[in-house]
Amino acid sequence: MLLIRAPKDIVFVSTMNLDGETNLKDREIPINISEAELKTFQGSVVADTANANIDQWEGYLTKDADG
Repeated sequence: MLLIRAPKDIVFVSTMNLDGETNLKDREIPINISEAELKTFQGSVVADTANANIDQWEGYLTKDADG
């Protein structure tokens, strides 16, 4: 899951379907894009391929030159 907009910089997600744990895990949103920016954003997502490690994931947004 790629979360790019939330009311706070830290969110809590359930990973029970992935690892069986019932406690919520905190995840940080490094850059919180405004709603106006999100509506007009043109670019792409570059991310790691799927793997078993749910605690570490690398990914970033790239903005098109004209976006």
